[in-house]
Amino acid sequence: MAERFKTPLLAVLAVLVLNQFLGLSQVLDHGYWNSWYDLRSRPAARDFAVVTLDDGIISHSTSTGRQAELVDALAAAGASKVLIDFPIEAGTDLAGDAALRASLIRAGDRAVLVNRAQIDALKGVGELRKHRFVAPEGTPVAFSNWTVDFAGYFEQTRSTALHGGQRLPAAAMIASGVRLADDTKIVPTFGTDPQSVPSIAVPDALDPKSVSTFQNRVVFVTRTSFEQGRGIGYFGHRRQAQAYADIAAVEAHRDLRPAAACQQVINDEGVVFPRDVLGAA
Repeated sequence: MAERFKTPLLAVLAVLVLNQFLGLSQVLDHGYWNSWYDLRSRPAARDFAVVTLDDGIISHSTSTGRQAELVDALAAAGASKVLIDFPIEAGTDLAGDAALRASLIRAGDRAVLVNRAQIDALKGVGELRKHRFVAPEGTPVAFSNWTVDFAGYFEQTRSTALHGGQRLPAAAMIASGVRLADDTKIVPTFGTDPQSVPSIAVPDALDPKSVSTFQNRVVFVTRTSFEQGRGIGYFGHRRQAQAYADIAAVEAHRDLRPAAACQQVINDEGVVFPRDVLGAA
């Protein structure tokens, strides 16, 4: 009798050991959710556009002078918000740096500088950097910093973060127009199809024919190549630039409507969080 159960018992024990040391349950779990979200994916609302500063190629970059032209062009095109990453090119063209600061001042609070974290997939967290470029006085500054799981898939962010002695709002919160209590967890909807968001190269974005593409949209001006921890996993889809995580977070909270402060809201991932509406506090 003992011999009859010996082999199955060893097999069960082997599976348990492999599960413990290789994380097979996590792999299976990810496989399931990848398929689930892929089948359930839907287009993002026509409220967003991405201008890629490097066209997805690591070696490409856009000078700060060119970025200044972008800010002016997007503001003139009627973009509701322009969320532009802190320029990593700052310091190489002082005249361009000055032009970018001037364009940000002209745009007023329509333009927002975004400090994007460098994601450490092994630690599962990112780190906000100190940039050479100094934000003009009065220009809003936001952050984007997503935690990731063992496979590098993004999970959540917070509504605010302390950096350099300053409390910054999340880029997703700025893009949504919804104000959350400090340090509130923000969970995206992975059902949003990132390929449905227009991704436009700099020359095309500066083409006058593109004006209608940006009118009344929130435009993320960002690098879309995946060097230095810029790309993160996206359930049901390939690796993506972090701006798409910000957009997915806005999509998760799209059904919010003005209501009493700190009303409880359940997003479509089943996460309950308190929030207060912009202007309600």
